[in-house]
Amino acid sequence: MSETLGLQLTCAQRLVASDLLPELVDSLMLDTKNERTISLTQKQIERLRDAALKAIRDAPTGTMRNSLRHIVDKSSDILTRESAAQKVMRPKVTLVGSDPPIWRRIETHDCSLATLHDIIQVAMGWEDYHLLRFQVGQKQYGTPDPMDADFGIRLIDERRSDSAKSSPELVSG
Repeated sequence: MSETLGLQLTCAQRLVASDLLPELVDSLMLDTKNERTISLTQKQIERLRDAALKAIRDAPTGTMRNSLRHIVDKSSDILTRESAAQKVMRPKVTLVGSDPPIWRRIETHDCSLATLHDIIQVAMGWEDYHLLRFQVGQKQYGTPDPMDADFGIRLIDERRSDSAKSSPELVSG
């Protein structure tokens, strides 16, 4: 089950939210008054925020428009806080064989290997002319090249990797 986040909504905001996303009715505590903290997943909060944003323009009353704006503001605050709290990775990238060592310390949130590849290219001042390979366990990821097979290199396309969180080792660059 996905981790839930607490979103504080007034009774009026919860009623508007139930109209926007009827599948959340059970979570919205519609039978209680005053402001309540609702437990929703990040995806549910994102969907609620997006639906409220779209509905603001067509809201029939100022009161509903105000509730929609508060839903957008509160959900955006929660999502921003959650995003900022994500663990930051700080890998050191060193060019193998350079003397003196050429290296960069980069900071990024969890990302795909393809995104990490792009970050390294920029950090090193390269223009994507240095081929990179990442090794995770026994598997090697990179940008496949048709000539790799001629040299016995078997790479998994880095764009098919979900996360760089698994501590990839930069094998070549």
